[in-house]
Amino acid sequence: MIVQLKRVWQYIINEDRPISMRVMKNINSIVVKMDSLNPEEFKDGSTSIGKLMSSSIDEHAEENYLQELLKDKNKSVTEKSIEIMYHLMKNKIFWNGNKRTATLVANKYMIDNGVGLINIPLYCWDEWNKLISDYYYDNDMSKIKEWTYKVGIQGIDIFKTSIKDK
Repeated sequence: MIVQLKRVWQYIINEDRPISMRVMKNINSIVVKMDSLNPEEFKDGSTSIGKLMSSSIDEHAEENYLQELLKDKNKSVTEKSIEIMYHLMKNKIFWNGNKRTATLVANKYMIDNGVGLINIPLYCWDEWNKLISDYYYDNDMSKIKEWTYKVGIQGIDIFKTSIKDK
């Protein structure tokens, strides 16, 4: 898994194409190469385990969601990245690796637009998992988005130095 994460970071850094369903599928394919029978394929609803049913994913609807979000001029790149990430996590559109894929897709969009990275520090994971669970339950992304802005966005801080600091 770690080797695949290294490979997907290489892909993200070197891929010139903007975020699209094809790029998301490519990311998922690398992420799950060693632990999925269906890399880069959307769920088709053909499996069930006990009471858990796998729902079908409408690729066209997902593409429309993505394109509408990306062209929204009222949202920042960071906000769009966070929304893409949590949308993909919640909707679990791939057979496997959805959280990893979602985080990497969001970070590709952040990198492509030069606004930093989304990285939740390990010491915050308990709170993060609680917020994700709440979002899955109530479908209200506002709390986890605000929290992610405060805790999970990393970038470059540029400080002006004064003459007396030199």
